[in-house]
Amino acid sequence: MARERWSPPPMKPTADPSAQKDQDRKLTVDENIVRKMLKVNPTLRQGRTTSQVKKSLEQGDSLTGAKSGASANRTGADASSALEATRSGSLPISAAELRDTVTFFLRSKLEALTATEAEIANRRVALDAELESAQTTLRYQVRSFLGLLDQTTLAQHGPAALADHAKNLARVGIDTKTLIEDVRRGVKK
Repeated sequence: MARERWSPPPMKPTADPSAQKDQDRKLTVDENIVRKMLKVNPTLRQGRTTSQVKKSLEQGDSLTGAKSGASANRTGADASSALEATRSGSLPISAAELRDTVTFFLRSKLEALTATEAEIANRRVALDAELESAQTTLRYQVRSFLGLLDQTTLAQHGPAALADHAKNLARVGIDTKTLIEDVRRGVKK
């Protein structure tokens, strides 16, 4: 078997650059999405099959009755009557279909919300653990620092010096009344 040698594609510029862009852009629409869309709003069908609606969307046509591309061959009366049917909602879906559609939509949204809530709860637990660790470290550092000071001076003037910071020390679980006694006994936690 003889293999052909690779050669680059020919360099032929198109006459109209916008025409080349239109050729490069091909819209692909999922048929299942079209089915769901038509189930929610059957007036968009306008007497067409699901595959016809899909092809119409892929060609860039509007679903509201505006004409472009392949739908340009429809008569004005057809387009206006389809638009009027869409506006008036003359093809109502049954209550069961509406209930199923709403249930499908809400179930997917609520599942996403539940997953987000679980993720946030996990992050909250991790943040609470990190906060507790930071508070424990601060309590240890405060007691260690006060342990380095002269115990006699700390006993005499410590309560007055710590009174200014009682509110902030209480945030991390330090009671200023017992702090000096804990430092004197050597309690570091």
